[in-house]
Formats: sequence, structure tokens, C-alpha cells
Amino acid sequence: MRKQILAGACSVMAVMALAAGAAHARTYNAAVQSPSAPSGGGSSDQIGTATWYGEDFDGRTTASGERFDMYGLTAAHAAFPFNSVVEVTDLETGRSVDVRITDRPEPGKNGVIVVSKAAAASLGFSRERSAPVRVRLISEERQASYPSRPSPWR
Repeated sequence: MRKQILAGACSVMAVMALAAGAAHARTYNAAVQSPSAPSGGGSSDQIGTATWYGEDFDGRTTASGERFDMYGLTAAHAAFPFNSVVEVTDLETGRSVDVRITDRPEPGKNGVIVVSKAAAASLGFSRERSAPVRVRLISEERQASYPSRPSPWR
């Protein structure tokens, strides 16, 4: 009898947890867009986490073929074309900065965008290493000024 009651209670709790998780997933998915570049005429806004990179990568060749400068206003994004300009807005501070896409992020890393150390400082999160942001495409440059090459992470 005790085992039946315990098994029934566990089943009810599991169903409640699944329902709560599904409701959260619907709310989260409605608020956050996919980190891939939008296609067609839809909105180009993406909401997610931004991180930054600096000293360890300064001077290395980026996926676009140019050298990374941690003091430049540049970023790595998985889908936007090289030389596209995006506005990154820190959702906690309201600060914004325009950055140029010059690199691709390391596979398996979470987040929407990886900005240079200078861009992170402009946004006010260089000490925290990450921040919730909105990324908005300003201009999309299809022809790169540097020869495109595969990301060093692939």
C-alpha cells in the first residue's frame, strides 16, 4: 500500500514538473529568437547572451582573414556575413555599441555574439564576462574586404 501511494505521488509530481517545464519553454521560446541570422523580411533582432574575448586572441587571424584587435569594435557571430554591422545593446544597462562582424564563434559556446574587449567595455560588462543583450542588424555587407577563410574552430 505504501509503495502504491509513493508511486502515485511520484507520478503526479513528474506530470506537474513536465507541465511547468513545457509552460516555461513556451514562454522562453516566444521571447528569445534563434541565434541564426534571420532570413527574408522579418525582424533581425536577436536576444541572448554576449561574451567577450581579448588578450588571448589579440593579433590572431580571424575567420574573415584579418587580425583580431581587442581594442577595435568587432565581434564574432555564427551567421551574419563578414563586415556586417550590428548594434549590440546591453539589456541591463541600456548601453549600445555598433560592431563589425569579423569572426565566427567557437563551436559549442553558448551565446548570440562574442564581442571584442573594447566593445564589452563600451557596454559595461568587461568585468562580468557576459551580459544579456539584443543584437540588431544595421547593415549587411555581402562582399568581404578580406579573403574569407574557414574558421579556425572548424
